[in-house]
Amino acid sequence: MGGITRAAIAGVAAFLLTGATGAVAADGPVVPLSSLAPDTVQLLPGDQAADVYGVGGGKAFDGLEKFDMSAHEGPNGDFGHVSVTYYNPLGAVIVSYSVDVTCVNIQNLGFGTTYDRGVIRGTIKRITPVPNLLERQVGDVVDFGIKDGGNPSSTTPVDDFYAPSSEGDPTFSCKAFAYYPGFPVGNVTQGNVNIKGP
Repeated sequence: MGGITRAAIAGVAAFLLTGATGAVAADGPVVPLSSLAPDTVQLLPGDQAADVYGVGGGKAFDGLEKFDMSAHEGPNGDFGHVSVTYYNPLGAVIVSYSVDVTCVNIQNLGFGTTYDRGVIRGTIKRITPVPNLLERQVGDVVDFGIKDGGNPSSTTPVDDFYAPSSEGDPTFSCKAFAYYPGFPVGNVTQGNVNIKGP
């Protein structure tokens, strides 16, 4: 592995461990919808059926993060699960947690594409170790950002799974936020994210 790649991985690991002070921090990819131009985000109608979802699993950031998710929008409420494990560059587990999904917001950012992004919110139901470097515990609310960039490629990642180490803001619904990554390519280096809109 080259020096630049190692430096990038170390930087990502440091970011994952320190996180922002809020999931909607100015430098984070989960941003308030109000901060985007009104005509750039297309949301789903409120009565959408339960066949709208974000599912997937794999590894992100060259294996520093492992994830498994199944998040669904439904007429009787949003539901699903997300599991995340963070590793250090030597492969040791830093922290692992599971989340019960409470809010899903599948969206299109209006660039002529299909519904390909989403914000998922949930409550931590299980976490190990306690205490941990993320300072998270059972009952904390966390937000995730996902992007479906198409079929996986062996050369260039196309999907995103962003699991911030900061706590989500439970005073606002996840429907008020958009996932707006600043990455030119995806961060899912093994596996797939699959999003289905209406």
